[in-house]
Amino acid sequence: MRRPILAAATLAVILTLSGCGGSGDSGAGAGASAAADGPMPAGAMPANWKATDACTILDKAVVAQVLKVPVPQTSVALVHEPGTADAGTSECSYLGEDGAAVATLMARWSPINDNTPDSIALAKSTMNETMKGFGAGTVEDVPGLGKAAFVAPSLGQLSVYLDDARMVIITPSKVPDGAKARDVAIELARKLAP
Repeated sequence: MRRPILAAATLAVILTLSGCGGSGDSGAGAGASAAADGPMPAGAMPANWKATDACTILDKAVVAQVLKVPVPQTSVALVHEPGTADAGTSECSYLGEDGAAVATLMARWSPINDNTPDSIALAKSTMNETMKGFGAGTVEDVPGLGKAAFVAPSLGQLSVYLDDARMVIITPSKVPDGAKARDVAIELARKLAP
């Protein structure tokens, strides 16, 4: 049951955030906005924090150390180049020796600094309602991580709003014996590239 809840919770946060792009399109999708606006000029996204390659934001060696399992490779997917009014995104899957994901990190950077208190509250509320709908508890605030952070403890899915433009969703699918997924996600978040 964990995988359908996780997918629904992630989708709920992503859809909530996509509504905060400021592009004025009502459901045409991020791709339509990017095509109309064109790509962002080179260097607009922070060079040391490339949301379109989430695997550069959290090194696989760090993930391996925290999860206490080998992580020989990563795979980046769901890449969306930013436009002038819509966010750049990607998702990194950290793969174990058997090729299965041991953790994922979704990264987002917005050129319009749309991680406002209202958009964060809406994303948290949407995630909370999704969790309740599946009978999977409620989200908890995590102080001391960026501008705002909250976790779905039953899933270990952590959403961190680092500042007005950057955010990540971290989900460990494998945790060391005796550890809680929420605590592992928080530890990984503390090791993100600056």
